[in-house]
Amino acid sequence: VVKPDFPWFYNFLGDALAQKDRLKDAENCYKEALQLKPDIAKLYDKLGEVFVKQDKLDEAIATYRDGINLKPKIHWMHKKLGDILQQKGSLNEAIISYQKALEIKPNICWAYAGLGQTYLLQEKWEDALNCFVKALEIKSDYNDVYQKIAHILQKQGHLEAAEACKTRRELPSWLAVN
Repeated sequence: VVKPDFPWFYNFLGDALAQKDRLKDAENCYKEALQLKPDIAKLYDKLGEVFVKQDKLDEAIATYRDGINLKPKIHWMHKKLGDILQQKGSLNEAIISYQKALEIKPNICWAYAGLGQTYLLQEKWEDALNCFVKALEIKSDYNDVYQKIAHILQKQGHLEAAEACKTRRELPSWLAVN
Protein backbone atom coordinates (compact mmCIF):
# COMPACT_ATOMS: atom_id res chain seq x y z
CA VAL A 1 0.00 0.00 0.00
CA VAL A 2 1.42 3.34 -1.05
CA LYS A 3 0.79 6.20 1.40
CA PRO A 4 1.71 9.48 -0.24
CA ASP A 5 3.30 12.09 1.98
CA PHE A 6 1.26 14.80 0.29
CA PRO A 7 -1.66 16.42 2.15
CA TRP A 8 -3.41 17.62 -1.01
CA PHE A 9 -3.71 14.03 -2.24
CA TYR A 10 -5.77 13.20 0.84
CA ASN A 11 -7.67 16.47 0.54
CA PHE A 12 -8.75 15.77 -3.05
CA LEU A 13 -9.49 12.13 -2.29
CA GLY A 14 -11.55 13.25 0.72
CA ASP A 15 -13.46 15.67 -1.52
CA ALA A 16 -14.26 12.90 -4.02
CA LEU A 17 -15.32 10.50 -1.28
CA ALA A 18 -17.49 13.13 0.42
CA GLN A 19 -19.18 13.83 -2.91
CA LYS A 20 -20.02 10.11 -3.15
CA ASP A 21 -21.36 10.15 0.44
CA ARG A 22 -18.56 7.90 1.61
CA LEU A 23 -18.31 10.08 4.67
CA LYS A 24 -16.28 7.84 6.97
CA ASP A 25 -13.66 7.39 4.23
CA ALA A 26 -13.65 11.14 3.57
CA GLU A 27 -13.25 11.75 7.30
CA ASN A 28 -10.19 9.47 7.35
CA CYS A 29 -8.67 11.26 4.36
CA TYR A 30 -9.09 14.71 5.89
CA LYS A 31 -7.63 13.45 9.17
CA GLU A 32 -4.64 12.05 7.25
CA ALA A 33 -4.18 15.37 5.46
CA LEU A 34 -4.28 17.20 8.80
CA GLN A 35 -1.68 14.80 10.21
CA LEU A 36 0.64 15.77 7.36
CA LYS A 37 -0.15 19.49 7.37
CA PRO A 38 -2.07 20.68 10.44
CA ASP A 39 -1.92 24.37 9.50
CA ILE A 40 -4.44 24.32 6.64
CA ALA A 41 -7.66 25.87 7.96
CA LYS A 42 -9.78 24.66 5.03
CA LEU A 43 -9.08 21.04 6.05
CA TYR A 44 -10.65 21.68 9.45
CA ASP A 45 -13.68 23.09 7.64
CA LYS A 46 -14.00 20.06 5.37
CA LEU A 47 -13.56 17.63 8.26
CA GLY A 48 -16.11 19.59 10.29
CA GLU A 49 -18.62 19.42 7.43
CA VAL A 50 -18.15 15.65 7.15
CA PHE A 51 -18.73 15.31 10.89
CA VAL A 52 -21.94 17.37 10.62
CA LYS A 53 -23.20 15.18 7.75
CA GLN A 54 -22.60 12.15 9.99
CA ASP A 55 -24.42 13.89 12.86
CA LYS A 56 -21.22 13.90 14.92
CA LEU A 57 -21.81 17.40 16.24
CA ASP A 58 -19.39 17.21 19.17
CA GLU A 59 -16.57 16.18 16.83
CA ALA A 60 -17.55 18.94 14.41
CA ILE A 61 -17.49 21.52 17.20
CA ALA A 62 -14.06 20.34 18.37
CA THR A 63 -12.76 20.40 14.79
CA TYR A 64 -13.97 23.94 14.11
CA ARG A 65 -12.53 25.08 17.43
CA ASP A 66 -9.17 23.56 16.46
CA GLY A 67 -9.33 25.42 13.15
CA ILE A 68 -10.25 28.66 14.93
CA ASN A 69 -7.38 28.22 17.39
CA LEU A 70 -5.07 27.88 14.40
CA LYS A 71 -6.55 30.79 12.39
CA PRO A 72 -8.75 32.93 14.65
CA LYS A 73 -9.45 35.61 12.02
CA ILE A 74 -11.34 33.42 9.55
CA HIS A 75 -14.92 34.66 9.84
CA TRP A 76 -16.61 31.69 8.18
CA MET A 77 -15.10 29.25 10.69
CA HIS A 78 -16.81 31.20 13.51
CA LYS A 79 -20.06 31.35 11.52
CA LYS A 80 -20.07 27.61 10.85
CA LEU A 81 -19.25 26.90 14.49
CA GLY A 82 -22.23 29.07 15.40
CA ASP A 83 -24.45 27.04 13.07
CA ILE A 84 -23.42 23.77 14.70
CA LEU A 85 -23.74 25.13 18.24
CA GLN A 86 -27.21 26.41 17.37
CA GLN A 87 -28.16 23.02 15.91
CA LYS A 88 -26.92 21.34 19.09
CA GLY A 89 -28.94 23.75 21.25
CA SER A 90 -25.95 25.59 22.74
CA LEU A 91 -27.56 28.92 21.94
CA ASN A 92 -25.45 31.25 24.10
CA GLU A 93 -22.27 29.77 22.64
CA ALA A 94 -23.73 30.10 19.15
CA ILE A 95 -24.39 33.79 19.78
CA ILE A 96 -20.76 34.30 20.76
CA SER A 97 -19.56 32.55 17.59
CA TYR A 98 -21.82 34.58 15.30
CA GLN A 99 -20.80 37.81 17.03
CA LYS A 100 -17.13 36.91 16.57
CA ALA A 101 -17.72 36.25 12.87
CA LEU A 102 -19.38 39.67 12.56
CA GLU A 103 -16.60 41.33 14.52
CA ILE A 104 -14.10 39.97 12.00
CA LYS A 105 -16.24 40.74 8.94
CA PRO A 106 -19.25 42.97 9.68
CA ASN A 107 -21.16 42.52 6.42
CA ILE A 108 -22.00 38.81 6.42
CA CYS A 109 -25.72 38.37 5.88
CA TRP A 110 -25.48 34.66 6.77
CA ALA A 111 -23.98 35.43 10.19
CA TYR A 112 -26.71 38.00 10.89
CA ALA A 113 -29.33 35.45 9.82
CA GLY A 114 -27.78 32.77 12.04
CA LEU A 115 -27.59 35.16 14.97
CA GLY A 116 -31.19 36.22 14.33
CA GLN A 117 -32.31 32.60 14.22
CA THR A 118 -30.57 31.95 17.54
CA TYR A 119 -32.36 34.90 19.12
CA LEU A 120 -35.61 33.67 17.57
CA LEU A 121 -35.08 30.28 19.23
CA GLN A 122 -34.63 32.12 22.53
CA GLU A 123 -37.79 34.13 21.79
CA LYS A 124 -35.82 37.38 21.93
CA TRP A 125 -37.97 38.92 19.22
CA GLU A 126 -36.43 42.41 19.07
CA ASP A 127 -32.86 41.11 18.93
CA ALA A 128 -33.90 38.63 16.23
CA LEU A 129 -35.66 41.34 14.20
CA ASN A 130 -32.62 43.63 14.41
CA CYS A 131 -30.37 40.86 13.09
CA PHE A 132 -32.77 39.88 10.31
CA VAL A 133 -33.12 43.49 9.18
CA LYS A 134 -29.31 43.81 9.09
CA ALA A 135 -29.18 40.65 6.97
CA LEU A 136 -31.67 42.24 4.54
CA GLU A 137 -29.62 45.43 4.40
CA ILE A 138 -26.79 43.29 3.03
CA LYS A 139 -28.85 40.88 0.89
CA SER A 140 -32.27 42.33 0.09
CA ASP A 141 -33.55 39.18 -1.64
CA TYR A 142 -32.91 36.85 1.31
CA ASN A 143 -36.34 35.17 1.24
CA ASP A 144 -35.78 32.95 4.29
CA VAL A 145 -35.22 36.06 6.40
CA TYR A 146 -38.52 37.56 5.26
CA GLN A 147 -40.25 34.36 6.37
CA LYS A 148 -38.61 34.54 9.79
CA ILE A 149 -39.52 38.20 10.20
CA ALA A 150 -43.11 37.33 9.25
CA HIS A 151 -43.10 34.62 11.91
CA ILE A 152 -41.97 37.10 14.58
CA LEU A 153 -44.47 39.74 13.47
CA GLN A 154 -47.23 37.15 13.71
CA LYS A 155 -46.07 36.17 17.22
CA GLN A 156 -46.21 39.85 18.16
CA GLY A 157 -49.77 40.17 16.84
CA HIS A 158 -48.89 42.24 13.75
CA LEU A 159 -50.88 39.96 11.44
CA GLU A 160 -51.23 42.30 8.45
CA ALA A 161 -47.55 43.20 8.57
CA ALA A 162 -46.67 39.51 8.84
CA GLU A 163 -48.75 38.67 5.78
CA ALA A 164 -47.24 41.54 3.76
CA CYS A 165 -43.77 40.42 4.75
CA LYS A 166 -44.44 36.78 3.92
CA THR A 167 -46.24 37.22 0.60
CA ARG A 168 -44.87 40.49 -0.81
CA ARG A 169 -41.55 40.87 1.01
CA GLU A 170 -42.73 44.17 2.46
CA LEU A 171 -41.54 45.24 5.87
CA PRO A 172 -43.59 47.57 8.04
CA SER A 173 -42.30 51.15 7.90
CA TRP A 174 -41.18 50.97 11.53
CA LEU A 175 -38.92 48.06 10.61
CA ALA A 176 -37.87 49.07 7.10
CA VAL A 177 -34.39 48.42 5.76
CA ASN A 178 -32.36 51.57 5.15
